[in-house]
Amino acid sequence: MSLSDYPIPFQKENLNCMKHKISSGFTLMELLVTIAIVSIVASVAVPNFRDMVDKGNVAGATDQLYQNLTYARSEAIKLNSPVTLSFTESSSWCSGLSDGGVCDCGTTNSCQIDGIDRSSSYNNYNNTSLSVSTALKNANFNPTRGILEKAGVPSTGSITITNSDDSTISATISMNLLGRPSVCSDSISKFPDCT
Repeated sequence: MSLSDYPIPFQKENLNCMKHKISSGFTLMELLVTIAIVSIVASVAVPNFRDMVDKGNVAGATDQLYQNLTYARSEAIKLNSPVTLSFTESSSWCSGLSDGGVCDCGTTNSCQIDGIDRSSSYNNYNNTSLSVSTALKNANFNPTRGILEKAGVPSTGSITITNSDDSTISATISMNLLGRPSVCSDSISKFPDCT
């Protein structure tokens, strides 16, 4: 065997092979730059994502309660029977509608209209809390005109849904004398401003 049978590291045909091996993969600098860019994007995106989730939970709870109030009013008129609102406040809140008088929204199937459970709770909307004006607690929709009443007297009031971690994220449902709900929020762009 002669020397020409052994590959020489810097022969022309071996240089192409070495160039290919050298150029594959990432350099340490490229990897560090990529990690830095990903870190910057993540540090901006995570807080915005958290804020979006918090606002989404408050908006979802508000939409659910708004729909329940609108439904209760229409059912009172349709059934020609009063429909009662029941609420439990705080961060473990619930709300319920009943065509059989006051109900306990924390008890399964206690709040029903036509035999169907009509309760909602914080379980579906993380980090939300509920506060209800006294005039709306155990009030009912009058079947004649759908007016909201408490002890036979027309009532107005409001329900406020707030994020438990950030009280600046909130929405309010106001009930007018005709029993119609309206929603406003200064922190959730989906709803009109309260101010």
